[in-house]
Amino acid sequence: MKKNHFTYIAILFMITFNLSFTSIVPIYAETTLQPSNENVPSKVEGREILRGSSTKTVTYAGNKAKITVYYTYRYESSNASGNYITGFTGTSISKVSGWHSVGTATINMNGIIYSRNSQVASVPVTYTAGMGEGYNTTCSVTLTVSLL
Repeated sequence: MKKNHFTYIAILFMITFNLSFTSIVPIYAETTLQPSNENVPSKVEGREILRGSSTKTVTYAGNKAKITVYYTYRYESSNASGNYITGFTGTSISKVSGWHSVGTATINMNGIIYSRNSQVASVPVTYTAGMGEGYNTTCSVTLTVSLL
């Protein structure tokens, strides 16, 4: 009786081993690389952080100022533009017409809204400007920065 039990276990082991071995072979065969006629990039694009800027002329009560926002971006092959915005680093402002003086412009970093897979950003900016005689006005505007 013990001999038959041992034979049964040996046969079961060989069947299990044989099934597991044969199931490995087709999987290995499926992973064999085949030549392809597809266009494959010859090099990997760089992942360095690049710098950009966007300048817009804004109007408040007929007075105009030019605001520039500075941003960083990186390469992204899956985006339509090939890039995505990684963040904003600062802003500058200059008067165009009407204003006697312009002060500083600041970005509300917590209010930035990204869309289109970070290719477009709505950037809230607050700036001060004056008509002279110490009268300053605080103005808010939302600028759109687009890499598309």
